[in-house]
Amino acid sequence: MDFEPERRHEVIQYVQEKYGHDHVAQIITFGTLGAKSVFRDVGRTLGLSFSETDYLSKEIPKDADKWYKVLDLPAIAEKAQEDDRVKQLLEIGEILFELPRHTSVHAAGVVIGRQPLQTYVPLKEEDGVMITMWDMGELETAGLLKMDFLGLKTLSVEKKTFENIEKTTGIKMSHADIPTFDQKTFELLSEAKSGSVFQVESGGMKRYLKEMKPSCFEDIVALLALYRPGPMENIPTYIENKRNGDFEVLHPLMKPILQSTNGVLVYQEQIQRLAQVLCGYSLGEADVLRRAVGKKKKEIIAKERDKFVPRAVANGIDQKVADDVYDLIVKFANYGFNKSHAAAYGVITWDTAYLKANFLEEFMAANLTVAIGEAEKMSMILSDCKRLGVTILPPSLKSSKADFSVEFLPTGEKAIRYGLNGIRNVGKSLAEAIEEAPDFATLEEYLLHIPTHTYNSKQWQHLIWAGACDELGSRGTLLASLDGLLLLAKEREELKKRGQLSFFDLGIIPPMELPFAADPSKMTILKEEKRVLEVALSGHPLEACRDLVEPHVQFSISELDESVKGQFQTLAGVFGDIKKIVTKKGNPMAFASLEDETSDVEAVIFPKVYEEAKANIKPFVPILVRGKVEWDEKEERAKLLVDSIRPVLEGRQVLYIQVQNKNHQKTLTHTLSSQNGITEVMFVNPATRSIEKADVSVRMNKNTLNLLQQETYEFISH
Repeated sequence: MDFEPERRHEVIQYVQEKYGHDHVAQIITFGTLGAKSVFRDVGRTLGLSFSETDYLSKEIPKDADKWYKVLDLPAIAEKAQEDDRVKQLLEIGEILFELPRHTSVHAAGVVIGRQPLQTYVPLKEEDGVMITMWDMGELETAGLLKMDFLGLKTLSVEKKTFENIEKTTGIKMSHADIPTFDQKTFELLSEAKSGSVFQVESGGMKRYLKEMKPSCFEDIVALLALYRPGPMENIPTYIENKRNGDFEVLHPLMKPILQSTNGVLVYQEQIQRLAQVLCGYSLGEADVLRRAVGKKKKEIIAKERDKFVPRAVANGIDQKVADDVYDLIVKFANYGFNKSHAAAYGVITWDTAYLKANFLEEFMAANLTVAIGEAEKMSMILSDCKRLGVTILPPSLKSSKADFSVEFLPTGEKAIRYGLNGIRNVGKSLAEAIEEAPDFATLEEYLLHIPTHTYNSKQWQHLIWAGACDELGSRGTLLASLDGLLLLAKEREELKKRGQLSFFDLGIIPPMELPFAADPSKMTILKEEKRVLEVALSGHPLEACRDLVEPHVQFSISELDESVKGQFQTLAGVFGDIKKIVTKKGNPMAFASLEDETSDVEAVIFPKVYEEAKANIKPFVPILVRGKVEWDEKEERAKLLVDSIRPVLEGRQVLYIQVQNKNHQKTLTHTLSSQNGITEVMFVNPATRSIEKADVSVRMNKNTLNLLQQETYEFISH
């Protein structure tokens, strides 16, 4: 049974009150020591520093499910030869790997007993919750009733979407208001624009949606039931019969039963109807056959043949046909699905598809809100928004809510405003405090208004890097002034606690005037935005080096299609997610997401290229990647088998500028901040014989040179 995660506790509370608190308990699970945990725990015990164990654990890929995969890692094998402690760690780790480490509570399982549970099973109490000391398998063996009360986030998405719709349109909606037929929804599914639509997000599902072109609810239910190992082989038959509008059956009596599934046996309930119609089974007899098929009990299925075939023959059906029908049932036993389950999930699929087709911004904002804290999920949703042309507005202390929200642009179109709680490490309590605060003109006023014990410096740094404070001042100035402002806020709060008012509280002196500090370089801003928001909203790293990229690149990533399959192409972009793995031979390789301003493509970096280019396999650094374009039929998108990687900025220019003193340097930094680019700037001071790297990088063009000439600075370019 699925519920909104936020309300799951209400269901548990209900069954406790109905059956008795001592009759209901949640179920224990045992967490085991993974490879990374072994390295951190054992390494610390053996005296390795945090940085050493952290470095080693980061070398271990997520899919290291066997200890030999760890032993084969070159970096770890090399370290073991140099350091006896690491060698000992590997020996101890092999013994401890996958042993139980801790206990936790099963995400869904609840056990209910006829008698008080202590009669059957050992229990423990933790934070007021009764938990069984036996795990799920042992409880089932003991014959106890186990219920799955699962928190399904999609239900939270629907609820949040309804709230967003009410705010933007004034229409109060619920599940009951969603129509059972909507052309826009079927078009969305037929075009496979199904990101964030329940159960049909995967590449394989999208391919079948395009081929099937669902035209009724039954198509959705059937696809959910068939999209599993085994029955998946029947999807092409279903699609072909749907297109043809007709299908063949072993006996005419089967046609009405298989009509809704285009001649394909999909559901266990169809087994019941076949037994009733062909053999005259009662509902009870048919249910015995259904349960045997559902639980794949081969001895009962074989025994039932002796009853099924003679009764079908007695009903006027040819014996060979009866045998063939039963053979079909036996084959079906390997993949039979319960229609009521598929239909229930089909309703959620239809609801989410309808909301996406008709209330796109409200639906995507709800998905982003529910995905807060899941970086990979948020990144996928934001990428989908980009593909669909949804405008994402930057976070703002004055305009943002704690959650992602929908706003109207001056053009009347809708856009999504980035939620403050969606910024990394900001947290819900601070986000809500900012949302409830008045619209202040300075950062100082926000810091004074919100109790200082509810926030720290890191949270405000992330808000500034995210652009949420841009209306209050430049990022460089706010970052440089932050420590002083936080100290001031704490001092004034202490005065208030002692009953003393400052001149600021009395309105006698205005807020502090912040000293100017140059903004960080454009590239730094974009990197930090990507880090704290999962997306760079101020631009893309390639923008600053577009002139260097264009001579080498024929296609943008969004232009890659089946027509370039097999060709070698050079693409410009930055690596987003990078997943390192180790081959069976122990060689490292990687799968990475290569992103430009238009889209992204999976880049496969095999061991030879990985070894040659590993220094350039870094996130969010502009690169040129050459490789062979492959076309993934299942995902219906391109893939790049990488041949070489080199940085766009390789061999770039450095601009040396002679300055007289620090004031000249500050003025010049401010002047050049409008010319953000990729050329580093170095300040040369002859008086102090010093060379200092500037906080800005510039685009080398006529505008920059003219600015320098206007400021009458002497400079040399190298």
